[in-house]
Amino acid sequence: MKTWKYVTTWRDVGKTLDTLLREAGFSKKEISRQKFLQDGITVDGERCRITKILKEGQQVLLQFKKEETNYGKLEAEKLPVILYEDKDILILNKPSGCSTHPCRGHYMDNIGVQASAYCRMQGEEERIRPVGRLDKDTSGIVIFAKSRIAAARLHKQREKGILKKTYIALVYGEMEKQEGVIHTPLKPVSGEKNRMCIAGEQEKGALTAVTHYRVLKILKKERMSLVECILDTGRTHQIRVHMASKGHPIVGDEFYGKEGETCKRLCLHAGKLELCQPFTGKNINITGECLPGQEFPVMIQKFY
Repeated sequence: MKTWKYVTTWRDVGKTLDTLLREAGFSKKEISRQKFLQDGITVDGERCRITKILKEGQQVLLQFKKEETNYGKLEAEKLPVILYEDKDILILNKPSGCSTHPCRGHYMDNIGVQASAYCRMQGEEERIRPVGRLDKDTSGIVIFAKSRIAAARLHKQREKGILKKTYIALVYGEMEKQEGVIHTPLKPVSGEKNRMCIAGEQEKGALTAVTHYRVLKILKKERMSLVECILDTGRTHQIRVHMASKGHPIVGDEFYGKEGETCKRLCLHAGKLELCQPFTGKNINITGECLPGQEFPVMIQKFY
């Protein structure tokens, strides 16, 4: 069971328990969930109201309910490379061709199930949650939160731009500008699952989509460009559609790329991550290259 402990100081004298918890970073919703649990919130071992006035030297304890998972006995040895792990988060390097979470046709062979099995084998019984996702054919960094509160805090970091992923894409053609911003709305293609297209600014169903890009290298012989992309928004297939809309589809993209595409993989990789540890606030910077055997089809030096 996850716990949060704190001993009040002279600075906390006169504060309500609710105020202390809000200052500690807990949301109103998180506090509300805990106060209805038996021993969810206690002061000096006794359950109390969040309106309680605090004194110096009191121990405040939050105990988070163990969450059940629907997964049965699973194999965890297929878990992708672990890039970082602590008691609150698990960061993996996902291979291309592997789904992030259970979906039609991939109920067990996905890293969500594998990560859950891994955590259970470590004695961590709470349900884990992906924070963001990658398309099946996109490789790279995927984050899993080991509790509801950790997931909520990481989602807030995404909204504020604190949690930030950097992608590498190999695209056809020589990019005209060395850097720029693609600010073009997207919308789902009617009648086609998980397929997006460009939308007009005022068009019904249009979703704001913003992609910042920077050219890292022009490969003149191959007539390709290696491009770094950072997203302000996280729309389905955003980078893929935006690059294709500029006449530079991603190599290996059977959805939005060239006809007769023969590349064995989609050349899009989430290779860099910046975030703060959801409870301590510690800065965490992660990099992850393409896994062996899944490198882009052009010999390129390390991305970072």
